[in-house]
Amino acid sequence: MARWQDITLQGNEHYRLRDWTSAEGTYLEAVKAIEAEWFVKLEDISLLMGWIANMHNLGCLYEQTEKIQQASHYYLMPYRRVLLLMKEDCFSIEFQHSLLYAMRTVAKALLSFSQRYPVCKCCEGKMLEIRNWLEQYPQPQMMSAYNLSIEKSDLLSGKNISYHRKQSLH
Repeated sequence: MARWQDITLQGNEHYRLRDWTSAEGTYLEAVKAIEAEWFVKLEDISLLMGWIANMHNLGCLYEQTEKIQQASHYYLMPYRRVLLLMKEDCFSIEFQHSLLYAMRTVAKALLSFSQRYPVCKCCEGKMLEIRNWLEQYPQPQMMSAYNLSIEKSDLLSGKNISYHRKQSLH
């Protein structure tokens, strides 16, 4: 088992015991360990998904401790990172397919969070856009290069769709 995986398991045990300070420090340590390794192996999907998982672990931890603004940061950061990676055209088709899977993962977590806590006006449109993208492109069994390019272009198109809801987090 990789070092970061051991650290994540320690963080999960601290979380289970409701030792929030230790869990936070351990998850942050896991993130640093992943980022150090990921810098060298950028197309390693297990590192990307481990990083996402630890970011979401931190989001859950901050929700548990009622630090909602901090929690939003740890749900939003993976979405932004995956979106940024998807904009790059230097990755293999296999990794691009993995990025779509990662995008579905981070998008679902972000949407779930936005349903638990109201988001600001500028984020409402993005949440609807993400929801529409997920509905339009359910997880495929097989991904062709054509499907990959359509999904990627629709997600990166920057269409702005808005709806009205209470103002709160950004």
